[in-house]
This record gives sequence, C-alpha cells and structure tokens, in this order.
Amino acid sequence: MNIPAKPKGKHTATKPISVGLSCWFWERGHTQKIQTLGARIGVNLQITEHIHGLRRDIQCQVTGKNVDQFIGEFARNY
Repeated sequence: MNIPAKPKGKHTATKPISVGLSCWFWERGHTQKIQTLGARIGVNLQITEHIHGLRRDIQCQVTGKNVDQFIGEFARNY
C-alpha cells in the first residue's frame, strides 16, 4: 500500500488568522505600524478598528505565506 508523502513546502494558511490589540483612543500610530510590518514581511492584512469610549480595539485578519513570522513579530512588538 502506498501512502502519499506530505508536501515539503511551507504550509500556507487557508483561513485568515486573527490578531488584535487594545490601546488608548489617542494612540493613533499602531495601525500604521501594523500595516508597515505586514508589508515588510509580505502578508495580506485586513484591519478593522472599533472605538469604545477612550479605548481603540484593532483587529487584523492575516493571510499569506509568512503568517507565523508576522505573529512572532507582532507578539514581540505589541
């Protein structure tokens, strides 16, 4: 019986991975920093912001080949 071998390339996420953070309303630079990080690493981002009083919630849907690297950099920097 032949068992098919697993592909040797990196796994690409088929579903978006969600990451997010909360910050104060007046801290406006986080969204731009996340966009810059995504462009540098080479992932696709869909960013949404929700404002609740003095808090800003930023959610990102991340897809692409370097999702793991993006999550690592995101965790280190935010």
